[in-house]
Amino acid sequence: MKILKLTAENFKKLVAIEITPQGNVVLLTGKNGAGKSSILDAIMSVFCGKKYQPEKPIREGQEKAEVVITTENYIIKRTFTAAGGGNVTITNADGMKATSPQAMLDKLVGEIAFNPMMFIDYDARKQREILMKLAGLDFSDIDTDIAGVKQKRSEVKSAKETYEHEAARIEVPEQTPDEEVGMADVSAEMQAAMLNNHARNQELIEIENIKTTITHLDETLDNEESLIANLKKQIDEITARHKQNLDLKAKHNNKWAELIEKIGDAIDLEPIQQKIDNLDGVNIAVRKKFSKAEYLKKSSAKSKEFAILGTAMKELEAKKAERLAEAKMPIPGLSVDENGVIYEGIPLAQVNDAKKLEIGVAVGMKMNPKLKVIRLNGNNLDSDSLEIVSKMVAEKDFQVWIEKLNEDGKVGIFIEDGSVKTVNEPKQNLFSK
Repeated sequence: MKILKLTAENFKKLVAIEITPQGNVVLLTGKNGAGKSSILDAIMSVFCGKKYQPEKPIREGQEKAEVVITTENYIIKRTFTAAGGGNVTITNADGMKATSPQAMLDKLVGEIAFNPMMFIDYDARKQREILMKLAGLDFSDIDTDIAGVKQKRSEVKSAKETYEHEAARIEVPEQTPDEEVGMADVSAEMQAAMLNNHARNQELIEIENIKTTITHLDETLDNEESLIANLKKQIDEITARHKQNLDLKAKHNNKWAELIEKIGDAIDLEPIQQKIDNLDGVNIAVRKKFSKAEYLKKSSAKSKEFAILGTAMKELEAKKAERLAEAKMPIPGLSVDENGVIYEGIPLAQVNDAKKLEIGVAVGMKMNPKLKVIRLNGNNLDSDSLEIVSKMVAEKDFQVWIEKLNEDGKVGIFIEDGSVKTVNEPKQNLFSK
């Protein structure tokens, strides 16, 4: 639905105009203050109502104003009074009037379509929201999953770093055993060593006693042998005693040899006592070693969990990319990322002005498929930009109303003092700078 005819009387700077547009581009030209903007505002006011109605819609010195727009299907008339009142009516081809005209218009009109550069002027978040809605994109489910995974990864990473920090704080002496040493075990070791040493000492004393006895018996035997020759009378007694001493010596020799062979080395008590003295320190080190191992074990587990969550993130991002690739954008190369709208991988804010214009117009047309009318301020547009817009609206069979400063009266619909002064051929000098 496009505008077939526009009439306006006493609206802003307009006295009385009637415009029957030809083609897809309606170029409004004239000097500053001639009334070009008043025509665009009149279109906006008719379709959008009080939300976009100017503060003073009536020309100075007049009591009321009227704007009528004729489309293929409807005649839309909006009136304005000096007291701030007015009404809107919509009549179809059969003469039937709409019962809720503004509600009907709200369903037909998309505000960005009237001014596509509004989309360019929005912040990145708003642009992204609009474009996703246009393309039918909804990442809420994926974004929720991604947010959950990100939160979980953050928690896992924090826990992992905490465990690693706690493990790093624990200093474990070298050669610390893997298990704590019990006092009972060391005490038993000390008791056994002491008993062993005591028994050994007794054996050493016995060895010395036997050795002394043997030495004494040697002396005695020597004396007895020397006395045998002199004491023949006592030979039997001495011989018997001699035999007895020989046997006793043999017995002691055997015992002495047996003890010499059996006796072991003395156990040094100092290392065992040192163990006892260091027992608390060793066991503290063991506990530290265990705690450190536990923290490192937990850290390793969190590393694995972090990696798994990373894979889940990639899968969700791939799912989002797949959904984004399938979306139908207003213009090829247009897309969205986490921060806003991008064009061929470049943030929209960094795209050149000509391409921004093309994108804004494409979005505007996409947002307003029913009422195929857009408006532009063309004072900053060169001939190349105007030609781009012309081709775009022609391809989509849209109608664009453009105001552009021009004083020679030879271009477009020339407005002067609130009235249509001349209507030039649509293609004559249409894209003159």
